[in-house]
Amino acid sequence: MAQEYHRKEFCTRCGDQLEDFCFSPEAENLEALRAAALRCHLEGTKEGRICAKVFIAGETSFSTVFHSPPPTVPRKTLLAIRDSILSMISRQRR
Repeated sequence: MAQEYHRKEFCTRCGDQLEDFCFSPEAENLEALRAAALRCHLEGTKEGRICAKVFIAGETSFSTVFHSPPPTVPRKTLLAIRDSILSMISRQRR
């Protein structure tokens, strides 16, 4: 059975800091929140698709700033790859 990779929706790496975050003064500083989210992203410590703190602060358009849609591959390229793979398989069978 194929194993499906599923990334968490929200990064909750901050843990206990999220408990009353919406009431803290930090929640009003969106620039600092975006900078922290970028830092986590660049350091590779971000555990979800969307930073929970940025989302809680209500700035959802910026909470997904690091999420990009999956790249699309042109059909012609996919067909060329498929043909190449099938050709390699048929050569190995000989």
